Amino acid sequence: MVVVLLSVGGLLAVVGLGCVAYGIPYNEFGIGNTLIETGTTAVSAGLLLIALSFVLRELIAIRA
Repeated sequence: MVVVLLSVGGLLAVVGLGCVAYGIPYNEFGIGNTLIETGTTAVSAGLLLIALSFVLRELIAIRA
């Protein structure tokens, strides 16, 4: 479960950074703003999943 959370979080963060990087050149149009907002949401969700995977790993270590 820890590996799944870590991999999904990392993938989500990378995809979010890609959306932000792709949306910056089109910032003056509607699609650029949407890509930047979606990308920042994905990056923050990915970082939260990575943090949760570290918390879960510590809880498993405490239980053992």
